[in-house]
Amino acid sequence: MDDFMYHENSANLPPYVAVTYLYLLSGVRFRRVGTHLNLEVMVTPLNFTAGTLDNPHQKSVWIGNDNTDASLEAPRYRLLL
Repeated sequence: MDDFMYHENSANLPPYVAVTYLYLLSGVRFRRVGTHLNLEVMVTPLNFTAGTLDNPHQKSVWIGNDNTDASLEAPRYRLLL
């Protein structure tokens, strides 16, 4: 297994996604994409009136952003704060 080196210090956050359905954050994970560390979130539809998750094994989805600075389409760039 490769170590995550200090010079490979990029972390990618998932894009904001507008949803029209009520979702619950049901998972968080880190995934390595090249030299980037991607943060991904799992969302699951929520039936608010019943207080239950709506078929979580079929309807849960991971949201992440695999776009890196080496991507051909809309590559990432450094944001100076």
